[in-house]
Order: sequence, then C-alpha cells, then structure tokens
Amino acid sequence: MSAAALVIPPLPAGATFSEPKLARPSAPKELPLRDYGGYTDINIPTVTWPEGKKLALNIVLHFEEGAESTPENGDEYSEVLMGETERRPLRAGRDLAIEAVYEYGTKRGFWRLYDLLESLGFTFSLFACGRAAELTPEIVTKAQDLGAEVVASGYRFTNYDLVPEEVEAKHIDATLEILKELSPSKEYPKGFYLERPSISSSNLIKQAYEKVGAEWLYDAGVHGDDLPYYSGDGLLQIPHSLDCNDHKFVDGPGFSSPADFLEHLTNALEVLLKEGTAGKPKMMTLALHPRLIGRPGRFVALKRFLEIVKATDDIWVCQKQDVAK
Repeated sequence: MSAAALVIPPLPAGATFSEPKLARPSAPKELPLRDYGGYTDINIPTVTWPEGKKLALNIVLHFEEGAESTPENGDEYSEVLMGETERRPLRAGRDLAIEAVYEYGTKRGFWRLYDLLESLGFTFSLFACGRAAELTPEIVTKAQDLGAEVVASGYRFTNYDLVPEEVEAKHIDATLEILKELSPSKEYPKGFYLERPSISSSNLIKQAYEKVGAEWLYDAGVHGDDLPYYSGDGLLQIPHSLDCNDHKFVDGPGFSSPADFLEHLTNALEVLLKEGTAGKPKMMTLALHPRLIGRPGRFVALKRFLEIVKATDDIWVCQKQDVAK
C-alpha cells in the first residue's frame, strides 16, 4: 500500500493563483542577471561526443501520473493541464475524465514506449515525480532494469510558486528519499528537474543534497541553449526541450497531427546534424509523456522518428548524466 500523499495546503487568505504572495526566505536576495549572449557563435565551445558523433540525443520520459492535482492527494481541484481536452475549468472535486487520461500513462503508454526503446536498444532519462513513484514504483524499477537514468522531478506535478517554501522543501527531501530507495545501488538521483519551479527551488534543492551528503550533478530545468552551460553559481545546466515535446499536442498552438510532430522532429534533427557536421556538435532533447505520445495514433510518428535516428550513424543516444560526465 502506498504512503499517504504529502498534502499541499490551500493558498493563504488574500493570495491568488496569479499573485500567490507566499513568503520565500530561501529566495536569492538578488536575482541573477539574464544572459542574452550565451556562448555566442564565435565563443561556442568545441564539444566532442563519443566516437566523434555529430549530435547527442537525450530521450526523456516524464513520469507524472498520480502526482498531478487531485482530491486523492488532498487537493481541492483536479488537474487542468496536459490532458486530452482543452484546459478544463477549475472545479472542486474529482474530474474522472482527466484522471483516466493520466492513468493511461501507467496502464498502457509507458509500456508501449518501453517496448519500443528496448527493441531499438535506446537508453533514456526517466523524469520521475516522487508521488508518482510512490504509487507505481514498478515504472521506476522497470526503467532502471533497462539501464535508464532516473532524474528527480519534484514530489508533485504542480506549480511550486503556489506552495509554501517549507512544504516545497519537504517535497524535495521526500522525492530524493523515495527515488533513492527505488535505486538498485541506493544512490540519490544525480539530476533534478522541476516543470514549474518557485524562485526558491534551486536553493532548496541544493540544501537538500547537502543535507544528505549527495552530489547534485546538474539541473535540467533550463531551455535556453542547444548545449550545456554553467550557471553563475557553478552548477551545470543541461537543457531540456519545450518544442521537441509531445505536450504541444494538447497545449496550443502546437501539433495538430502526428505528421506535424514528426516533421518538427526531423527538421530539428536535420539542422542540428548539419551544424555538428560543420564542426559545432549540439545536443537535442526529445521530451515525452506516456499518457500523450503513448496513444496509438501519435505513437506511430514517434516510432518513425526513432527509426530514422537508429539508421543515422552520427547520433549518440544518451542520458543527461552521460552528458554531465
């Protein structure tokens, strides 16, 4: 029997979803300046992928099912994001339709993706929410049986800007412990990713790793480059992707058909391979949600894309921790 969920308290009086007004003692006193220049084209580092490959491709499976907003987790509302319908209005109580959409991910979607990746011999990164792992631990163990990397993705699939800081800290601690216990080597995840972080999240994650004496190797919650880079505090940032991402099937404007998805992925592959061949290798992330891409009508586009990858010699299919190391 799974443990009871760590409950997120309701917003304090006077707060709203657009302006939560939550105290953030661990928030940095001054936010870092935004970096518009990055490496620039003339300063781009020379990257050498294994065996001289021209492109590093990281496949990410998001494991969120059961971690979304639902009265079963003590929430007032059911989830409104990333289902099969246009964003549904907030309403008190359970929304059985959206619950069923999420359940598809663990019942069928993950296993269809697992079989495909196993047949192609491709590794991947599993971005696992702690609550999801509590409810369906076999997803995590099965992924690790295939050699996948497990990346901590927060305890809940929620907007942590709306969560009190002390609760967010407990969620981070719990997630690390849950995933450590499911690890064959009893090690903490090396990477952390939050879909919707708070301004305090990075400091809280750093404190959580320090508390248990573990290494936080990289943060995967950035989207601003095609190569990893170091933040001002020296933490390695490995980019994730919001464009080569199946969430655009349900978040508009996005993909109106599987053919759109396949065209977008192959276009990205073409551009990045060309740059790599010209001596500037890059990294590409393919972000997948089993409840979305695992549906048969969309799955065929993914299968065709990965078959193209398999037939292309210059692509290194890797995990994010492989890039970090």
